[in-house]
Parts: sequence; structure tokens; C-alpha cells
Amino acid sequence: MGWGVGEQEREEMSPGATRSQHVVLQGPADLRMMTAAMRPGIERSRRLHGVAAPACLVITPTIEQALSAADQARLLLGDESLRVVPVTSVPRARRVLAAGPVAMVTGTAADLLALRTEAAINLQQLQVIVVFSLDEILGDKMADTLQALLGDSPDDTMRIATIDRESEDIEAFLEAQMRRARRLTPRLAGESPLAMTPSFVITSTAGRADALRAILDEVDPPSLVVVATTDAGQRDAHAALTRIGMTVDGVNVQVVGQATSQHVALVVLWESPASHDALAEALAARPVDAVALLLADELAAFRRMTAGLAEAWTPAARKANAESRVQALRNALRSTLANSGGTSASEMALLAPMLDTHDSLEIAAAALRLYEGARRDLVTARQRATTAGPVRTPLPAGHKPDAPVATGKQRVFLAVGKRDGVRVGDIVGAVANEAGIPGERIGQVELFESHAIVELSAEDAAKVVQVLGSLSLRGRRLSARIDERSGDAPRGGDRGGRGPRSERTFGPPRRDAGDRPARPSFGGARGPRPDGGGAPARGGNDRPPRADDERRAFGDRPARERAEGREEWSERGARMQNASRKPRPDTDRSSER
Repeated sequence: MGWGVGEQEREEMSPGATRSQHVVLQGPADLRMMTAAMRPGIERSRRLHGVAAPACLVITPTIEQALSAADQARLLLGDESLRVVPVTSVPRARRVLAAGPVAMVTGTAADLLALRTEAAINLQQLQVIVVFSLDEILGDKMADTLQALLGDSPDDTMRIATIDRESEDIEAFLEAQMRRARRLTPRLAGESPLAMTPSFVITSTAGRADALRAILDEVDPPSLVVVATTDAGQRDAHAALTRIGMTVDGVNVQVVGQATSQHVALVVLWESPASHDALAEALAARPVDAVALLLADELAAFRRMTAGLAEAWTPAARKANAESRVQALRNALRSTLANSGGTSASEMALLAPMLDTHDSLEIAAAALRLYEGARRDLVTARQRATTAGPVRTPLPAGHKPDAPVATGKQRVFLAVGKRDGVRVGDIVGAVANEAGIPGERIGQVELFESHAIVELSAEDAAKVVQVLGSLSLRGRRLSARIDERSGDAPRGGDRGGRGPRSERTFGPPRRDAGDRPARPSFGGARGPRPDGGGAPARGGNDRPPRADDERRAFGDRPARERAEGREEWSERGARMQNASRKPRPDTDRSSER
């Protein structure tokens, strides 16, 4: 199997084994583990060629792993007449299974049990059941489903399970379903030491070509060897090099299945090595640099092969940026410690209880993690504000949708003021830090007893309302909203010194008492009635003067009074037009003159 197992283990995994029907492989759930677990099923499927019922059933935690198992099974079978069906949809798989003989079926426990319940899968000829990543399946609460599926299989069926870690639940399941199973642990770490520690790049099968191009663009080695253990891998690596204009000449640029003893500048492992010995052989020539292209599920096994020393490959520019950022952070911490005159008593009192359970470096690291998270959130918020484009500001209350909205300055109302102990600096800090708006873009801040008004651009105002709407300052909720009086209209002293704005914003301006001409007096001042009864006489001194603000302009009279006045003057006009009046002679007019 290429995993370093002994002859006894090979006998236990062979198709003709009689001493033990069940095997447990312990190791990382990667492609190599899947291949090793399926080998007995592959051999028995070949032997039962032409049988309609499947000889091997592979149970996986996910549909994606079922697809990978099916692809690997086809590669191991090497015979297109032996059909392998991955179950990704129960209705479709039902029709596919009924179309002809099937050698192997892969799928999740739930899907396979559904097909078994509907009698779409015949388990009478089943020889091997492979349970891939048993610990993950049990972790997904699928133990009952898996037990039901295993209970329908024949008693002489060989059961093979793979586990990555041990637990009480797994041991109980193995004792119930795979009693006296043989335990095999693949030998990933060999006796021979590695000539060097390679780095790695996590990629996908389709992304290996792009990963190779990125490595070559960064390193630009004078000599290159790409190691691909399979024929398909060698074809893909050759095509990837041809794509970027490199010629595989067999001297400076090579694509091989097994590394040569020639010293080269760079070795790229196109596929993860099958064992520690294979990795040691690929690096035996001591190349200047070596990089392995790994799939995500191959990383755990690769780290074990390298004793945990392998590191991710990082371009020099990205590594320099990371180092400069770390250095800048260290300098900032040193500057804070040097300029602050030591730590305050309140800060020490806050952190002192944590020293009972944590080391001081751990506390500092946790604080640094919080700082880095806040910094990333602020950078992300600024990037979103920059790339989001213009922001539609909310319409003021009572504004019609088709009416134009002011795009200049807007005022934001905040429900905190002087009585809450808030200062102008607190308002500016909240807007700058929480909403990510630079200080130079914050306009005038008016702080009143119960609220505050901040002048911003229309775009920044909308952002401040969204961010500060639910936050609190000094224990009071900000409740940020657009001030309805925002816009281009003058306010305060800009209205010609007429004093505070009235709530009436329509109709002609009302004249004050001082602007009116004196009302003429008809008949002079009248005194009170002789009998002393009734209302005081018009123009008398007994009537209290009416204040100017109580006088009503004509437009403010009630509608009923205005209607009665119009009817009265209409009747007078009609009488005057219909009256028959003799014209006065001209002589009289001349004599009067």
C-alpha cells in the first residue's frame, strides 16, 4: 500500500483473509487513507465482474467525499466496464443503479439507507463495506443511520473503517459493529531524516497550474524538477509549464515520476508524497528550495511526515509586508510604554485578577488580538465606504419621493447633551472612530443641554445614522437620525435678525405691531356705559390691551368668519348695482365749485 505496513497487516487486508473480517485504519482522513481502505473492495469488485449487485459500498461523511472516492475507485479499477456510482441525489441514483451492473457505490449513510429502504440497492453480493472517517460521521449524529445500514449487510461482509482520533463513542461503536477488528496505523514518519524541510501551498486539483505559475514567478529558478507520481499528474504538470511558455527539455526543466539525484534549484511536488520515505527520496538531492502542492485534506499527513516543521510558502513581498507590520506594531507598543509614564492603577487593577489563571504574555497576546480585530474591522468599514459608491440619503419626514433632495450639507441629531456629561470632543470621537469618518470631514458640532447637532456631508450623514443609531455614549443611546431642518435653508441669524424661526413655514410673513400704521379713531374714546353693565366700550381704558402676538392676521381668521365676511360684501355690491339713483346735474357741481 506504500504506507509502511508489515506483512501481517497486508495479510489482514487481503481479500482471502480468514482470521479477521474487520479492519480499522487510524490516520488523517485524506486521499491516501481512502485509497488504502478501498483496496480490498477494489480487488473483490474485479473478481465479481459482471455481477449486477455491487461488491463494495463506500460510506462517506459528505457528498463531496463520495465523489472523490468514486474518482479514486475508477482510477484503481482501471476498467471502464466496471461501473462506479456516486450517490449525489437519491431519485437520480435510483434510475442510474437500475440501468445496469454496478461494481461499487459511494455515498453518505443517509442517502445509501434511503436507497436500501426503497430496494434500489441489492446487498446480497456485498463483499466489503468501507466507512470513511467514522469519527466525523458519528460526530454528525448519524450513528443510528449507520447502524441501520450495517445491519442490512450480510454477516460475512468485511468492514473497514478509518478514524483520525479515538473517543469513547467510537470505541463503543467499533465494539458493537466491528468486534475484534484489527487495528492498523500507517507509518507516515520513517527512519531516514529529511535532507531539508519543504514548504507547502494549499490548492485544489484544478488550481495546481496557477499555484505553480505563482511559485515560478516569485522564485525564477535556473533549474526545475516537478515530481508527479501519476501519469495524469505528469500530463497536467507538463501542460501547466507549456502554458506559461516553458520548455520541458529534460535538463533544466524536468517532469518526472521519481526525483533524480541531480542537484537542482527548485523541486515542486505536484502531488503529495504517499509516505515519509517517498518524501525523503524526492528531497535526497538537496535542492535549494522545495514546495509541495497539497490538497486541504492532505495537510495533516504532510505535517506528520515533516515532524510539524513544514511551513506555508509565502511570496517575499507579502512576507516583507507582514514583517513591516509586525515591526510597526512593536514600535507602537514601545512608544506607548515609554510616553505614558507607566501603567495606571486602574489598568493594573483590571488585569491583576487574570494573573491567577493566565500568564502575563497570554494576557498581552489576547489584548493584541482584540486590537488587531478592531483594526481590521475599521479597515474593512473604510474599504466598504470607499467602494460602495454614492449612498442614498434617507428622505426627510414629509418629503415627497419625487421632490429633489439636498445633496450638500446635512445635520445629524444625536440624543445626548450637556446634562449627560458629554463634550464636543466625545461627539467628534464617536463619529470619527465608530463611523470611520476623518476629523477634517466633520463640520460644526452644536452641543445643547439635551441633544447635539453634527454637520456632515450627505454621504457621511447617512453613514453616521446607520452606524451610531444603536450605539450608546456615556450610558445614553445616541439614536442618531437626520435632522429634519437639514438642507440649504438659512437658519438662526441668517434670516435678517428677525429672531427665532416661527413654526409656520408657509404664507406671507406676519407683520409685527410696530410695523403697522396707527389705527384711526372714529368718534374718540368712549367711556363705560352709565349703568356699568355689559362689555366695556370700544376704545375704553377699562379693556386690557391685547398683546401683539395674540393678534391674528387676516389669513389666520377662522374659515367661518372669512366666509361670512365675503357674503356680506357680496350682498352690498349687488345692492349698489341694482339701486336706481338719479344722476346729479353738472350745474350743481359747477356751482359747488
